[in-house]
Amino acid sequence: MQIMSGVKPLKPPSDERPPMSIGRLAREVHINPDTLRMWERRYGAPKSIRLPSGHRRYTAAEARRLGLAVQAMRLGRRPSEVVPASTEKLLEILGQAKAAESTVDERRRSSREESLARWVAAARQLDAQTLAHLFHQEWAELGPLQFLEERVGPVLEEVGEAWRCGHLTVAQEHFLSEQLSDFLSSQWRRLSERAPRAPFMLATLPGDLHQFGLIMCAVVSAVADHAVVFLGPHTPPEELVRTAIVHRPAACVVSLSKTCDPAKAREWLRELREGLPEEIPLVAGGGGLPEVVEGVLRFETLRSFHEWAAQQP
Repeated sequence: MQIMSGVKPLKPPSDERPPMSIGRLAREVHINPDTLRMWERRYGAPKSIRLPSGHRRYTAAEARRLGLAVQAMRLGRRPSEVVPASTEKLLEILGQAKAAESTVDERRRSSREESLARWVAAARQLDAQTLAHLFHQEWAELGPLQFLEERVGPVLEEVGEAWRCGHLTVAQEHFLSEQLSDFLSSQWRRLSERAPRAPFMLATLPGDLHQFGLIMCAVVSAVADHAVVFLGPHTPPEELVRTAIVHRPAACVVSLSKTCDPAKAREWLRELREGLPEEIPLVAGGGGLPEVVEGVLRFETLRSFHEWAAQQP
């Protein structure tokens, strides 16, 4: 079975249109014509009208029904179950899937809120031992990427808001941030020591002293099996270029926090790209990421960065 990827959500076609060819149906539901023919032989669907010439024609209603079947398959249902199913049955299946997805999302949201509340409570007590236990427990349960997405990102926002509202003192906010930074740094260093792939070199640009995003990039790089060369914050572009020329990393990764000046960031990224050897990718991400800079790979999420990093030698 070949389900074409990278397509827009299916739009139910109008039932008033004339019958369509198999090629048109394939484009409507994003399924290869050969797969449609195989389904018709195997499951008796999609149901076609045969012209005297032997060519197949499909009604708009059948196209709509098949589109629902394809949506159900994307949710994990088997072709044998959904390709011959009625429109009513398919709508029921999709409704159940949506309800189940909402339940999972609600449970995940509740779990995240409870977890962050425990982190903040431990921070109020300056309880490093409890925080370390919670970090290790949830890292093991969620895995590194989900831990970053569902715990680290939200807690950074929450503690900042708690500090602004007076629910956390500056000392408590700094304590939690430092404990989390130490934990993440220990994880990427542990993974980096045995990483089999060529190293990524990581830094922030001049004036950017916020390195939490950089630490998260280091975790993602190490999870993708790359060794990490961590140059840290406030690194001049010319120093990055000089170091890259000598040590030849697999990529140069720059994290830009929201405090970065967009114009200066764009200028420094251009300077970096011009100075780096052509074969070394320049990767940028973070809340201060400027508009497109030629020759710079932009990643707006940690997961998309991980997908790219996992494909690099």
